Amino acid sequence: MNVLFVCEYSSQIGFGHLSRCKNLSISLTEDKSIRTFIIYQSEENSHPEFFSAFTQSERAPILELKDFCANWEIDLIICDLSHDYSPDELSIFSSLEIPFITIDDLSPRRLISNANFYPPIKQIYQIDWAGFTGKNYIGWPYYVLSPNLKKFLNRECDKEKLFISFGGSDAHNFTKKLQKTIIDLSTKYEIELIIGPLTEYVEEDIKSKFPKNICIHFNPKNLFKIMSESQYALVTYGVTVFELAFLNIPSIVITTKDDHRISGEIFWGEYNSFSHIPYPSAKIEDQIYEKIEELKTIKKYEFPYFGESVNREIIDIIKEI
Repeated sequence: MNVLFVCEYSSQIGFGHLSRCKNLSISLTEDKSIRTFIIYQSEENSHPEFFSAFTQSERAPILELKDFCANWEIDLIICDLSHDYSPDELSIFSSLEIPFITIDDLSPRRLISNANFYPPIKQIYQIDWAGFTGKNYIGWPYYVLSPNLKKFLNRECDKEKLFISFGGSDAHNFTKKLQKTIIDLSTKYEIELIIGPLTEYVEEDIKSKFPKNICIHFNPKNLFKIMSESQYALVTYGVTVFELAFLNIPSIVITTKDDHRISGEIFWGEYNSFSHIPYPSAKIEDQIYEKIEELKTIKKYEFPYFGESVNREIIDIIKEI
């Protein structure tokens, strides 16, 4: 079976769509009879190291989708795009005589798909599904995660360590805006500061702005190990929040978009291990200190359950389709 992923990434929308496609490709290709391909839209420079999970990858517009499907003899399309869309794009997807799946998609693409996968966000029940003939799969087991996370479930951490990450692009420049806060926190916590692959920061410049006791990692290959050895986390909303939830790490989550605030309620509205800070908001620095202290007072943390095996339910459904 040949599976084609269609995704996008940029400094504005982040790295999450590509990250999920890569993770699902890794899980799919554990079955040696499956080959995966990807076309992606991006205005950024290519990052070839992120496409090693695919047989072949090309930066190309969706207008060329039919040609790629024919050339690569595609049997199934998996789409992970932002909520933006165009009528031309919908026309191309709907004209293909190939099974079509979306990942966490609230755009009209969901209405022409065979299957949609979602975490248990409430927006799914508030939008119009008229004309939809496919099937929705909703729940924690239907969120795509890296299969490598399983290796780090039984973590050990003897020190008060704080994991900090503002996403693949740090689109709101939090690393610099919250510089003083991060430095102040380093007097109480061992800080692991992650700089993502899409940021424009220069390594030497960033390291010069922080004391040497803060450990700064630029797109680290051992991200999950660093994450798993932390007692708490301060992050922006995105894939990282789901990874932290899987590893059972209490987290403070900053949201910068309305749909993130709504989606994120599945965490801080349901589980005491997550705390929310909307941005922009007054005195965000004070809120960070307060939220960390609140998390530390909780005696028993609650976390979502993602199922027995990472991505297993999704893979079974894909094979059936």
